[in-house]
Amino acid sequence: FNHRAFTGRSGSFYKYEGLGSIYWHMVSKLLLALGENIIKLAAEDKSSDLARLEEYYYLIRQGIGLHKKPADYGAFPTDPYSHTPSMMGAQQPGLTGQVKEDVLSRFNEIGLIIDGGRIMFLPVLLKNTDFGDNEQFEFSFCNTRIIYHKAEEPYTEIWFFGENPPRHSFNSLELDREVSESIFYRKGEISKIVVGCPEIR
Repeated sequence: FNHRAFTGRSGSFYKYEGLGSIYWHMVSKLLLALGENIIKLAAEDKSSDLARLEEYYYLIRQGIGLHKKPADYGAFPTDPYSHTPSMMGAQQPGLTGQVKEDVLSRFNEIGLIIDGGRIMFLPVLLKNTDFGDNEQFEFSFCNTRIIYHKAEEPYTEIWFFGENPPRHSFNSLELDREVSESIFYRKGEISKIVVGCPEIR
């Protein structure tokens, strides 16, 4: 392609995020877009395409700098860089857009979705390896502890402080608007939410 004949900001475009470079932010954008479409298909119960798309999702994810060896990335892989040209190490360090995209992609993987003011759990991108030895996956959202368990059927348990009994259970992965608002506004009414996740691969 005669890369050196291309001009750009420095007169050598091939080094700058374009030809001959891995542009990390664009890889993260692709991952985010695919993750969003997988969640959308799962929410619409169009599961026939999911397994293949999930396979592609994790292939793209393996290509992110975080999963590269330092020699391939050109720097310490957890440091955000703009791009890595083929002839040198990673360039333009800083808090790039890749960091934002990777955080949003992790929310897709966790499967925490907000729709119409309600919280829903759709962890179709979680894998067995995300669960620890105790067969659970735990994170917090708006200061509320959320625990995923592998289960045969979907269920949600809401544990309230000070109530007797403290637990409200139902066979759905959606919270109503009142409980969702309690979490959004950090009212401190809920001690934890336990979610039964079927079909974790």
